[in-house]
Amino acid sequence: MSVTYADWVSKAQSKLTSISESARLDSQLILAHALNKDMTHLLTWPDKSIPENLIHALQALLGRRLAGEPMAYILGQCEFWGLTLDVNSDVLIPRADTEVVIETILKVVNDLGLEQPRILDLGTGSGAIAIALASELPIAKVTAVDVSSAALTVAQLNANKHRLKNISFVVSNWFDAITGQAFDIIVSNPPYIAEADPHLASLVYEPEIALTAKDAGYADLALLIQQAPDYAASGWLFLEHGYNQSEKVRHIMQQCDYQQVVSVKDLAGHERCTFGKIPNHG
Repeated sequence: MSVTYADWVSKAQSKLTSISESARLDSQLILAHALNKDMTHLLTWPDKSIPENLIHALQALLGRRLAGEPMAYILGQCEFWGLTLDVNSDVLIPRADTEVVIETILKVVNDLGLEQPRILDLGTGSGAIAIALASELPIAKVTAVDVSSAALTVAQLNANKHRLKNISFVVSNWFDAITGQAFDIIVSNPPYIAEADPHLASLVYEPEIALTAKDAGYADLALLIQQAPDYAASGWLFLEHGYNQSEKVRHIMQQCDYQQVVSVKDLAGHERCTFGKIPNHG
């Protein structure tokens, strides 16, 4: 017996309601993905039958969502800064909250009149920050770093997808492989979740190496603040951090002689990004 698009979406939605606040949309996206069609096709032809050879694959995709796997991993992509990025379990899923980092950097670059900024993105993951900045600042020179070669493979694919030629990729544990270079902008969305944080239970599908840090989540934030002066020509450091970490991040920056330290709020009103002028220790 054939199953129509509408029937499958309705049944999938009823199963997903208990685990997803967007059960209908999830169901539609899974079906569109399996069919290799867009949402317009689904909405235009709700009574069209699903090919029988796709039913098993559809149920497998639905099973992954029912197990709690994020939609971005199931679909293999997500949107960030108006760009479609490929993602898999080697990288964190870019969040909308991170877009405040992009907005803040673009404003500072404009205010300072930096015509060809040298930008270093540490822990680039999918390349979201580096790619957004490279697309907005086509004559900038962007270096994207990650300790994971698997993550850098994803980032490189995303850069190629958007035909960006102004990004270079380096396998490095933070600054370790960065030599003989000075940057105007250093940016990072580092691991900042405490290792015992109960929120980790909802993030089991994402790479733990990109999520957690020692010292209650502050270890990598502090390391980047302390080491950035060796890699910047009186530039600026921008850090994404947890919703309740801004005060301590500002304190660490000020202790390390950063100037003009400011925290910026995300879409939910939480201070999500802190930046400051890197001291010149030369």
